[in-house]
Amino acid sequence: MDHHCVILCTCIGYSNYKFFLLTLFYGNLLFYFMIITILKDSAPYYISEYGSNLNLYIFFFYIVLAFLGVSSALLSYFLFYIHFFLLVSNKTTIEHLEKHTNINMTDNQKNFYDVGIYHNISSVLGPFCFWLLPIAHNDGYQGYFFNFDQVKYEKLKKEYKITKDKKRKNTIITTL
Repeated sequence: MDHHCVILCTCIGYSNYKFFLLTLFYGNLLFYFMIITILKDSAPYYISEYGSNLNLYIFFFYIVLAFLGVSSALLSYFLFYIHFFLLVSNKTTIEHLEKHTNINMTDNQKNFYDVGIYHNISSVLGPFCFWLLPIAHNDGYQGYFFNFDQVKYEKLKKEYKITKDKKRKNTIITTL
């Protein structure tokens, strides 16, 4: 599971993460198209040569639409930016939040599931030709097994054993 989305009212996980990202991506495109259309259509209402034909109700309507469009676009862009960053680094929202709130985590601990930008994106969106299409990606593992960097894994495993042994010695010393 990645997280529970209150906007879509469902849990986002392995089987629907691609569709969640595509919803954010196409939502961004829609909001940008809406803002451009509103600005283009409302331009005659605030250009000085049309000042005599100014209809305040229509102008107010365009201002409200532009405000809602810009605020929705900013929210959608922010969500897409966060999840695209997580996609590129191959983390879930929960893993990202745990690493930022866990005081005991050291800076040298790496994410061994990070196998490179292209492979991270392909592991969620499928082959390159299907990245922007809402087609389910089936890698055969159904979310039970994931690719990982063996070198990072061995290094992290070695560092974890050392820190764990140090913690055990400290707890023994403090209890004696």
